[in-house]
Amino acid sequence: MRKTEWIADFLAGPGIIQGADYLNDASAHYLVESGGRQLLVNVSKDFITSRELANKVDPGKFYFGNYTFRKATYQLI
Repeated sequence: MRKTEWIADFLAGPGIIQGADYLNDASAHYLVESGGRQLLVNVSKDFITSRELANKVDPGKFYFGNYTFRKATYQLI
């Protein structure tokens, strides 16, 4: 989530930005940790792609390119 999205989500209420992403058909990103490796997985409508991260990141908050990723305060169903 970008900083502006995080602020909007904080002010409007948890889950508002996630709902807007679903309406815009945006892809979702997940940090997957398996066997000592960390993968950034992108799930879109048509594809699932993954990239192994070169350096270990903090699962609570990390930066990748121009984006900031934070651990979600909700669980996926």
